Amino acid sequence: MKRKLICALAFLAAAAEALPWSASLQFADKGGMKRVYFSSFDPSPFVGRNFGPFLAAVASSVLLVAALVYLFGKKGLPFLRVMAGAAFLFSLLPLLHPGEHFTWLGGGISLVLLAVVVLSFLPLPDGTEKKTAGKKKKK
Repeated sequence: MKRKLICALAFLAAAAEALPWSASLQFADKGGMKRVYFSSFDPSPFVGRNFGPFLAAVASSVLLVAALVYLFGKKGLPFLRVMAGAAFLFSLLPLLHPGEHFTWLGGGISLVLLAVVVLSFLPLPDGTEKKTAGKKKKK
């Protein structure tokens, strides 16, 4: 269950980052500031000082691959933890310019990535542990 949930949340984060409202930039306009939205996978915000969403999107893509390896191969939990933590920290970088680059979808992506980090460290049973409590080994 834990493996499937981690994989589903990693997919949700990567899918949300593909939406065209996950990153933003503000440009000066005649009437004030104009906010333009981009996908996190678009490198345009990377050039305009908002490099966090692009780095988070790349890290989330690697996280999704790591989650699939963890789901089917039952290996790679330490790497998954590192990638989840990195993706979460990268997703918080737009907060360095509060109000300018932060989007609510970006905040939701950060919460999903935080859930992946927390789940990866929780000792929840995932169905692979052998139940040996109370059984004696034969000699």
